[in-house]
Amino acid sequence: MKPVYTFLLRKHFNSKRFYLFLVILLVLAFRVVTECNSITRQEIITVYYGIINDKSMQFFIIPFFLLFSESALSLFDNHMVLLRYHSAGLWWNEKICVVSCLAIICTLMINTIFFGCVIKNGQINVINMGFIGFIVLGIAMQITGFLIIGTFYNLITLQLNKYMSFLITMLIIFLFDAVTSVFQVNFVTLQEYMALTYKWHLGFYTSVAGDIILVLRLFFIFIILYLLGFLLSQSKDYYWSV
Repeated sequence: MKPVYTFLLRKHFNSKRFYLFLVILLVLAFRVVTECNSITRQEIITVYYGIINDKSMQFFIIPFFLLFSESALSLFDNHMVLLRYHSAGLWWNEKICVVSCLAIICTLMINTIFFGCVIKNGQINVINMGFIGFIVLGIAMQITGFLIIGTFYNLITLQLNKYMSFLITMLIIFLFDAVTSVFQVNFVTLQEYMALTYKWHLGFYTSVAGDIILVLRLFFIFIILYLLGFLLSQSKDYYWSV
């Protein structure tokens, strides 16, 4: 692992934001678990959605992910760091690599908390192969969703400052949610994909081939955003802060 990644990961795990995020996750999980005396195969999906749902994604997990990204990626916008790169493409690739690391970390955290709740308050045998497939799908959706959000955030920072980028990213997320709620539009938002709440109407944890297509579609959106950022980074003024 490159020294810059080691430094950024150490900075991430030592930040107050990380521990605040962890504490809130634990409090949320504790609240859900206390409502179930014993987690059964029928209740496990309720516990999952009690911790990982579209509202917790929208109001808590995604904002913290953006705060993590802002904290870690601000280093790349320092002119002393910028001037060490020989090409804009390499600089952009390194930023997206950090976004990928943060996406994996956040996804592992929220799913580890869920499994911890199940193990503590139930039996491990309530997790069958069907639910494992559901979890794998959720992890794929969450990592891809975080990649889209993180790349879009960095795309905006190429033109605006980090504060405006945060506000615009969150505004778009809230805007899609507001449109679907007010106008009753049959549209699944990104946070609903990430939390798998679009499958709630099925009443159980089933995974079908169509879910794989959805993951590939989201990943395609990430690729488009990545390429757009790669192209826009070529025209970035690397001496703007000198």
